[in-house]
Amino acid sequence: MEREEQEVVNIFEDLRREIFRLRAVVRSQIDGLNHWRKVYDRTQFEGRVRSWIIDRFGPENIQERERLRRFFEESVEFVQAAGMPQDEAQRLLQHVYERPAGEKCMEAGGVVITLAGWCAATGNTIEDLGNREFERISHLTVEQVHQSLARKRAAGV
Repeated sequence: MEREEQEVVNIFEDLRREIFRLRAVVRSQIDGLNHWRKVYDRTQFEGRVRSWIIDRFGPENIQERERLRRFFEESVEFVQAAGMPQDEAQRLLQHVYERPAGEKCMEAGGVVITLAGWCAATGNTIEDLGNREFERISHLTVEQVHQSLARKRAAGV
């Protein structure tokens, strides 16, 4: 009887080890799925923004040059809202343009890192800020958006 009991104990030990191994495999799979969910969510956000731009402004406004102009405008509005004086902003602009241009994807990554740092310093998250702003602008009518665009064009910006 002792031999049969030992075999049962061995079977249970083997099962226990297999359960722990499978739990590790499942956790790894879940981590992988979470990674891809985050990738999907990010690309989904950019896709929603792209669709909104095309829907409200037209396909010509999704072009890189126009997005750069709007990004610069929003960046200046951001630093103004955060309290940076115009003369300081102009000194920084002059400083940047006195140096050779960087590689645009690397510089865009720097923008993301810098904004994430500002968010960390102020208790915000990029995701929350982006989602809140997208929610706000999603309620603007095509007419409101076109009026804003007309004001910018009239100002030469």
